[in-house]
Formats: sequence, C-alpha cells, structure tokens
Amino acid sequence: MIKGRIDFTLPTRVTFGSGKLAELGEEIARYGFKRVALITSKDLVELKLAEKAIVAAEQGGATTLVFSRVESNPTTTLVTKGVNVLKPFAPDCLVGFGGGSAIDLAKGIGICLSHNSDDIRALQSGQRIRTRSIPVICIPTTSGTGSEVNYWAVISDPRTDEKLSIGHPMMAPHLAIVDPELTLTLPPKLTLWTGLDAFIHALEAYVSTLSNRLSDLLALEAVKLVLENLDRAVEHGDNLEAREHMVLASLLAGAAMQQVGLGLIHAMSHQVSGFYDTPHGLTNAKLLAPVFAFNLPEIPQEKRANLDSLSEMSFQDILTEIDRGYGLADEVITIRKSDLALMSKRARENVNAKTNPRAASMEEIQALYRQAFIVE
Repeated sequence: MIKGRIDFTLPTRVTFGSGKLAELGEEIARYGFKRVALITSKDLVELKLAEKAIVAAEQGGATTLVFSRVESNPTTTLVTKGVNVLKPFAPDCLVGFGGGSAIDLAKGIGICLSHNSDDIRALQSGQRIRTRSIPVICIPTTSGTGSEVNYWAVISDPRTDEKLSIGHPMMAPHLAIVDPELTLTLPPKLTLWTGLDAFIHALEAYVSTLSNRLSDLLALEAVKLVLENLDRAVEHGDNLEAREHMVLASLLAGAAMQQVGLGLIHAMSHQVSGFYDTPHGLTNAKLLAPVFAFNLPEIPQEKRANLDSLSEMSFQDILTEIDRGYGLADEVITIRKSDLALMSKRARENVNAKTNPRAASMEEIQALYRQAFIVE
C-alpha cells in the first residue's frame, strides 16, 4: 500500500538527446513563434554556442534578438533591464540558453512581460501572478540546476542582499530542449560545481519532509547517476556518455524538487550568494557535509539505508570523500561576522528550510555556517 496522497505536476514538455539543439527551429515553427529573444551570456556568444541556437531559431522562420547580459547570480535590476530592452521587440517567445542563471532570468523576464511590469519584486507574491508567462524555451548548457523543468526562478535583490525564490505554475517553461552535447565544453571546475548542485537538489528532495514515492524514485536515481558519473565528467569532459547521465541527473533532480522542495543547504546557501555573489554550486558544496550530518538523526532509517547502499562506504563517508577528493576545503569563502545573525535569520525563514528534515535554531544555523565557511 502507498501511504499518503501524491500530487505531482510536470507542466513542461521535455525533448532529450544528443543533437536536439538542431530541432529548435522545428519546435519554433510548430508553435508559430515569429519573434524570438535569446537570453544568454557573453561567454556563450564568444564560444559560438549561442550562434547555433540563433541559426536554428531563424531556420524555424523567426526573427531573433539576443540579450547577452546574463550574470552568475541574476538580479532584479537585470530583469528590469531585460524587460526594457525586449519590450520594443515584442517577442512571442524567449529562449533561455545557458546555465540556471540564463534560464531563471528568462523566466523572470517572461513573467514580467506578460504582466506589463518591469519590476519582478511586484510579482514575488504568487497571488499577483494572474497571466501565463510569454512562452519560454529552456536549453541548458550545464548539468546542475534542473531549472528547465520547474517553475521557480531565483533572482537576487541588490537592495537587500537577498536571493528571492519566485515561482508560480504560470511561470513553467513551455519546452525544455536538453542536449548533452552542449555540456561537452564545460570546464572541469564548473562541471564539478554544477554537478554537485544537481546532487544536492536530489539529496534534499529525497529527504524532504514532503517527499513521496514518486519524488523518491526520481531523486534517488539522480543521486546514483551523479555518484557514478561525476568523476568521469570532471576528468574527461568529452565523454558524452558521462555528460548524458549528468544532464539526466540534473533533469530528474529538478523534477523532484519542483514537487517536494529542498532543504537547509539551499536555505543557507542563498544567503551567502545573496550577500557575497558567490558561485551557487560551490556554496552548496561547502555546506553539503555539515548540513547532512546535522540532518542525519531525523532522516528515516529506510532512507539512510538506501543512501548507504549506493556504495561500499557509508553515505556520510561518501560526502567526506567528495569534500576531500575534489579539494573543496581549498575553496575558501569568507563571511563577515557582522552579517552572520541576519543571514541565519533569513535562512531559518527561507522557504527551503520549511521542508528540511530537522528544524534548526538560529544558533544551530550559525554553527553550521562556521563549520562550512571562514567567519571573521
């Protein structure tokens, strides 16, 4: 017997496989899109990857405009700039091409355009979102966020140093084109950090207080795929099989967390990135081992056993080995002591903390920050 009720929504159509980028034009023609804006980064423009997307879109009969100002942690200010640049173009489709930052920025711009607003903060409350976003096609070039299959966008507010989690079913991507070949040129360090981000998405979804049988199937498979393929993807970036498995892990983890939420790692990590603009994947990775150890007493025994069964060593030892083997201890992030109390308060109140398996006090969160980072 399956205990409890399961509510599961996957509103985004996914097309997955090597070479799928070439089908972008066919998809654009299928839906009749005529004015397509590509949201991407200068790096992907310089690497000529973005050019492939532009050519494919134009082959589908669309006129294109490129907005290549994506930052590692997109801000409310950048969303406003994007809206004001794209509004005169009047796009009927946006393409988020890049990592989670490009995809989240595209979601933010899309929902603002459909509401005739240039301030995404005005839409932060889901009750104010009443109109479906302009269609957004997501094409990930990393294997980390899973943002292509969920309706959340994480946008930093420079006024308050907060990372805002803004989400509503009407922000769900129209289509995800997932092509593992686009990750082949991802540098080793970014492969590691984004891969660990996918791993943490899956792990936090697996132990979430809202987890269910269906989300567990997706999340545990994603954890397994990362453990089996991250080394190969980092050490041999041209290994297409490893890249395919990592992209699939990211997608599965993104689908799982869409349903059941995340946990304290993300609640705490968002504060660090909000205050100091640190890389999201690295910041998560620094918190991984200490937060998991904190949560361990409240993780159900069956789930602990399932995690331990993934390797000959215990899962906690796996995390220690990840920390040691990838030199994460050498990646130093410093937190100002004067910021610690406010960051801990915000982390405790963050939406991700609400589904963490163990409730944490402000004092416990401060202690975890001190374990993971340099505080001075």
